[in-house]
Amino acid sequence: MGGNQLSSVNEYPYLGLTLTSNLSWQAHISNATKKANKILGLLRRNLRGCPQKLRQQAYISLVRPHLEYTSTVWNPHTKKDTDRLEMVQRRAARFVLSRYHHRDSVSSMLHELQWESLENRRKSACLILMFKIFTKSVAINADHILIQMPSSNTRYYHATLTNSRSYLLVFNSTSTPFSPEQSPGGIPSPLQS
Repeated sequence: MGGNQLSSVNEYPYLGLTLTSNLSWQAHISNATKKANKILGLLRRNLRGCPQKLRQQAYISLVRPHLEYTSTVWNPHTKKDTDRLEMVQRRAARFVLSRYHHRDSVSSMLHELQWESLENRRKSACLILMFKIFTKSVAINADHILIQMPSSNTRYYHATLTNSRSYLLVFNSTSTPFSPEQSPGGIPSPLQS
């Protein structure tokens, strides 16, 4: 390019994402969890005596964005990757509540803090994006992303498509089924306020 030979790389950071030659998101998830854990460690050292509300706000504003940035693109489909992300939030719950004893239940801490799992937050983000694409609220061509699903009637599968407007949102190896009739007003129930 321009007289220079381009070198081949296995990973390349681009716009906050780590793109790999095999199109796997494991490297990105690994980088995101490392960065989030570093920031969480910094907060833990520097906000030790601060009130719980401040520690919680520090996690929500400084750590969690690293775990959720563009998650609609890289939403993990393996339990291993999902667990790596959830472990950061579990460590953060211990930090916010200052409970580090191994017998303390982290699940009850998350419930006490009323924190939704990161997996559920990613699913909600995918549904919100799906709804915005479906209603043309964003400049994304739905023809390339939304695929009308065939009728569940297998006898006439080859001849007709369903009239119920069911679509499949395809981002990567994970897929999120969505039907506008799932709730009143065509908005999926998790998106209603």
